[in-house]
This record gives sequence, C-alpha cells and structure tokens, in this order.
Amino acid sequence: MNKKPGVSILSIAFLLTIAGGVLYIFRCPLHFPVWEPAVEAEPIPGVVSKEFVSIEDYDEDCVAVNFILTCDKEVGHKDKRGVVSWWVDYNRDGDWYTVYRAPMQRADAIVPAFNPLTPPGQYEEAIYIPRKIVEWKGRYRQYSIDTGYLEFTVD
Repeated sequence: MNKKPGVSILSIAFLLTIAGGVLYIFRCPLHFPVWEPAVEAEPIPGVVSKEFVSIEDYDEDCVAVNFILTCDKEVGHKDKRGVVSWWVDYNRDGDWYTVYRAPMQRADAIVPAFNPLTPPGQYEEAIYIPRKIVEWKGRYRQYSIDTGYLEFTVD
C-alpha cells in the first residue's frame, strides 16, 4: 500500500490551514494601504470638539464623513502654502494604527471653511475618505493638522 498520496494530501491540507489562519490573523493590515503604529498628535489650540454626525456616500470612490466642528478661537492652516495634511487611524484590539495618509491637497478642496482661517463658532463640515479605507468595520479616527482628531465607528 502506497502512503505517499495520503501524506501529500494531508500535508497540503495542513499548509492551507496554516496559511488561512495567518491570513485571518493579519487580515486588517492586508486590507489597508498603510499599517503602522499611530503617532499621537498634539491637540489643536482653539478646537473645542469635532463631533461625528454621519457617513454618507459621496461618489463611487469616496464617502463623506460629516461632523460638527466647534472652535473657541480662530483656527487655520499651519502650512502657509494653503495645503492640508491628514491621515486616518484604525483601532485594533485597543491600539491605534495609521491606515491611510492623504496626499497633500489644496485646503479649499477638502474643507472650504478653512480657507485660510475659521472664526470661533460651530460649523457643519465633512471630510472625504476613500471608500476602501472605511469598508472594514471598527473604530476609526481622522486627524487634520488644522482641526485635530475626529473619532467615528463603522458598523
């Protein structure tokens, strides 16, 4: 009786099981374009709060994350060239990981109210995040150099 075919099939099944387990464990990092431990950024002076409102479809590539920004003093661009830098973090098992960095963009293309300074008050705003980034369920936070963190959950 030849045992080689049975041993080969069992070996292949074992390797596939291990590979499937590894993919399951690391599925979050594989889904996102970036996966590295998040760096805590400084709070933004003058920004009292960013309160999540909703996520809506914007177009086939992006979603609009709507929020209310409350400022107690004037806030504006830290970059004199009029560009905004921001990123998105994802929470996995209590730890934050940066999963997306937006390319530098003109400020008026992202948040028109911040061109160049926003006076004290309360504003309804939106940020536009690639749909692929928020397809994964869980806790997210978006950070902007002008307005700080906005936390939200995708169900």
